[in-house]
Amino acid sequence: MYRELDDLTYTANQLDRDVVAENQIRLVIRTFKDKLPEIFPGRTEVPKTLVFAKTDLHAEDIVRIMREEFGKGNDFCQKITSKSTGKKPDELLAEFRTMYYPRIAVTVDMIATGTDVKPLECLLFMRNIRSLSYFEQMKGRGCRIIDSDALQSVTPDAKHKTHFVIVDAVGVCEGEKTATKPLDRKPSVPLDKILNLVAVGAADADLVSTIRATSWRAIVVLMSLPAPSVFAYTKPADMRKSFSGLVGIIEQELKQTVESGHLFLFFNRRSNCVKVLYFVGDGLVIFYKRLELGTFEMPQALHTADGVAGIEMRLSELTLILEGIELSSVRRRKRWRREVQPA
Repeated sequence: MYRELDDLTYTANQLDRDVVAENQIRLVIRTFKDKLPEIFPGRTEVPKTLVFAKTDLHAEDIVRIMREEFGKGNDFCQKITSKSTGKKPDELLAEFRTMYYPRIAVTVDMIATGTDVKPLECLLFMRNIRSLSYFEQMKGRGCRIIDSDALQSVTPDAKHKTHFVIVDAVGVCEGEKTATKPLDRKPSVPLDKILNLVAVGAADADLVSTIRATSWRAIVVLMSLPAPSVFAYTKPADMRKSFSGLVGIIEQELKQTVESGHLFLFFNRRSNCVKVLYFVGDGLVIFYKRLELGTFEMPQALHTADGVAGIEMRLSELTLILEGIELSSVRRRKRWRREVQPA
């Protein structure tokens, strides 16, 4: 049930999260449409454009208003997030890269880093970014080069890609950023001391930096915190899959949500490679390790329920697997453990 409010006070951080100002979104999109002939003179096609939204719901509002303002159908503008409905995110991303439609893609974090869309010519920021390194990575989506024939196959009226354009609707380019600091300020601190500091609740900046400095050390310490659980995918995974591909497995086969903060493990068919994916702060992180000799022991589900191909693991089991110890050689007294259940 909704009711009209005469006056509502809200902060900038609440806008498009707790408070939706649809007229403001529409004004930004209408202005963007009107200015396209000036931004890309002599062009009639809308260039491949990536819009950065604040949340999934914000992205849905942007997609709907984009279609209305441009007078185009659903194919023209698509939301590409881990919560995309209909086509899988990987399929939508492939179409955005190689086909005429969609002309505009709206994302939150999925295409913000580590994903190449070479025909991309325009970035529209409708969210603010505080991290300097994350902002630089987001801008990097527009830097990919592409030959003229490949560009014209998706954007017929484009001759060459000589530059890309940032459309800043929220002042992200002028806003103050937090510079990335050295990853390991305490490289000599032993792991047991780090664990003890975590156990007593220490959370200073130097400790956090040290925790994140080394991949496997970081995983062990992260799992010492109270929040995350560990879920292992018990089928061989294609190690070519990156963020969007692994998120698809998590949501469609493990029936979990990646934003939960849990750690998700994936092993290849040869069991000599492992990826660990988790969501932290404002984005996704992947740890990837390939053994030069030997294999990992892939966890096995006790039984399969409702087609869920995964199992929730104990911290001790993950530690043993990463250290190369066979679980079958470890004697454990009987304890209950559960299969992965739908989120």
